[in-house]
Amino acid sequence: GMSNPVTTDGDLIVGGSSGTPDRLGVGSAGQVLTLVSGAPAWAASAGGNPVAPLTTESTSSRAFNPTDSGNYVRFTATGAKTGTFDSGDGFSAPEEYHVANRGASGNLTLSGTGITLNAPKGGTLVLEPGDTVTVKFVSSTVADVFGSTEPV
Repeated sequence: GMSNPVTTDGDLIVGGSSGTPDRLGVGSAGQVLTLVSGAPAWAASAGGNPVAPLTTESTSSRAFNPTDSGNYVRFTATGAKTGTFDSGDGFSAPEEYHVANRGASGNLTLSGTGITLNAPKGGTLVLEPGDTVTVKFVSSTVADVFGSTEPV
């Protein structure tokens, strides 16, 4: 018979290099099973944080960059606001950016420099207060915008 190396609920039995069973201790919350140097191991998900981090933008403009990828950016300033994407910053597919205009007044306008932002069907790149969109890059210079925007 085989000896059982499991000592804790959630442990896994893996084949050891000598042919005997080894224990792989249970991973932490959010970790995924992967291979490291050919052996099973627990690691952080390659997808990063499974919850979109919240960024509050209290000024009237923001130049998005790739470090914002996956974030929920919430514009809270009153008055006109702008959010820009510049191709020189190195965006790439399949990055996505979640954007909300939560200011009490004033529209938020999205724009691209060297980047084509495709507005939603029947919509524009202008977010009225309360509108929320996702900007999904399909290449380094093209992104689709979907969600709630001011109608055409």
